[in-house]
Amino acid sequence: MPFETEQRAVPSGRLCCFIGICTSKIKPKLVTKSVDGTVQIVSDVSRFRFISLNPSVAKVSKKGTVTGTSNGTCTVYVIAENGMVKHIKVTVK
Repeated sequence: MPFETEQRAVPSGRLCCFIGICTSKIKPKLVTKSVDGTVQIVSDVSRFRFISLNPSVAKVSKKGTVTGTSNGTCTVYVIAENGMVKHIKVTVK
């Protein structure tokens, strides 16, 4: 059964955390819809990759946990297994 990915596949938005005190969890969701209208929702974090563009400001684990390491802002990308990419702006205070 062929599936096509909807545009709202993974989250985008903003996170704010404090150095070493706060960790935030990214909870991605991949929504696919087949030609016949069947909807499939995937929320298993092992099917996503998380990448911080500036780990000196915020690190992100393989499970999507973001930890602030120094003041500043950075972007964290969430990549779904089908190649869909979204980003989250992270501010650390």
